[in-house]
Amino acid sequence: MPDYKGNGAFVAVGNILETGLATVIVPDYSMQVALSVRGQARILELSDLTGDLQEKCVGAERVICLTVQELRLQCGDWTLPLLHTQEAAA
Repeated sequence: MPDYKGNGAFVAVGNILETGLATVIVPDYSMQVALSVRGQARILELSDLTGDLQEKCVGAERVICLTVQELRLQCGDWTLPLLHTQEAAA
């Protein structure tokens, strides 16, 4: 995952450097489920990437590499988070 300046991922990058772990959560509010992807993470410089990957990450400061160790489907009542997201978009 490319890390671009100003995307708010600075804290996440610090946590990865400290723990070597990361979790990415991809929500589907309409279905009230989320995919949780967890694993070992490391920070790579663009110069560490092959040429074709460098071209796909133009403008990135660095890249987060995640080695997936666990996939989990989370279910629940996401009515309030969905309402918050809708209000924020309005």
